[in-house]
Parts: sequence; C-alpha cells; structure tokens
Amino acid sequence: MPERTCRVNPFDERTGDRRGAGVGSPPEVDVLAPRRPGAGWVVAASLLLAACPSVTRQGSVVTTPDTRYRIGPLPSGWQEVSLGDSDLALMTTPRDYALWVDSTCRSYEDVPLVALNRQLLVGFTDVEKQDQETAPLAGREALVSRYRVKMDGVPRELALVVVKKDGCIYDFAYVAPVQGSAAHAGEFRALWSGFETEPKP
Repeated sequence: MPERTCRVNPFDERTGDRRGAGVGSPPEVDVLAPRRPGAGWVVAASLLLAACPSVTRQGSVVTTPDTRYRIGPLPSGWQEVSLGDSDLALMTTPRDYALWVDSTCRSYEDVPLVALNRQLLVGFTDVEKQDQETAPLAGREALVSRYRVKMDGVPRELALVVVKKDGCIYDFAYVAPVQGSAAHAGEFRALWSGFETEPKP
C-alpha cells in the first residue's frame, strides 16, 4: 500500500528561491528547516490535512505530481515524518539523525550545481566545508558535499547531494551529530547512490 504524504510547493513565490534543509525536533515540525532563514514555519496537523499535491512512495519509488524516481534502500528502524515541502524525511529514535529527499521541477533553475548546493546552506551558521566532489549519478554529474555547521548554535555534520536531470533538481541531505556522524553515513550513501528517474505511469 503506498504511503501518502503531502508537500507544499517548494518554490517561494516572494523570493523566487527553492526551500530546503536544517534540523528540528518533534515529528510535526520541520526536520530540515527551509532554505531561507526568514521562512521558518511549522507543519502543523491542520496544514498536513489541507488540500495539497500528493507524494506517494511504493517501496523505493517516489511519485510526485511532477516526477517519478527511485532511491536506494531506506534505512531500517528510522521514523518517517511528515514534512510539508519535501518528498521524504526520516529520523532516528532518539531524533539525533535525519535524512531528507526532495525534488523541484516546476521552479527548475538551470544554474550550476555549486549554486544549487549553496541554497541548501542558507539558515545554517559557522559553515565549514569539509570536502566536495562530483560523482556520476543516474547518467548525470552530482555534487557531493560535506560540511560542519551550526543549527541554533549546535554543531552538526551536514552532507548534501545535488543532481539535475530531465528538467528537475533532486536534493539529498543527511544531518548528524558531529561526534558519531559516520554512524549512518553509509546508509545515506546507499540512499542517494540508488537514485534513478523512472517513466511516469
């Protein structure tokens, strides 16, 4: 049975920016804060129940109103949380680690991957790049980055993967404590490295 979530259009009409990543706490609150620091908002139950485009997931296949794609295996034991402007968000219990996956098609920006990656860093402070490289992914070139950041003053490890394909941007993020960030890094890599677009039915 497909698991249904709701998403809000990730395009900020006032600024023209896409939205994205950070860490919160309860399941009904954004696990990954919006890309613009002034755009923070809570995904309350009333919003989640409101009319919105549907996102479905059947196993590792995610279908949105604009695209259909496959990701790698989901880590076992993680809790799937509702996040208004994402395709998929997962957290561990206790909530120390988070994974986030999103696609943007309607507000597609044909700009370099480095610029798209930079948008995902808005809202974090004390950003220190640890490493950055390109990697082949789904027949395209993806930008794979790792940062040391602060979220609300708390040091965090942030890994990002950005790839463009067929008129859409696909983002993957992994947020972890600085100490122990390697604990689920392999699961994150398995998740994004299994990415491939699929024909829509």
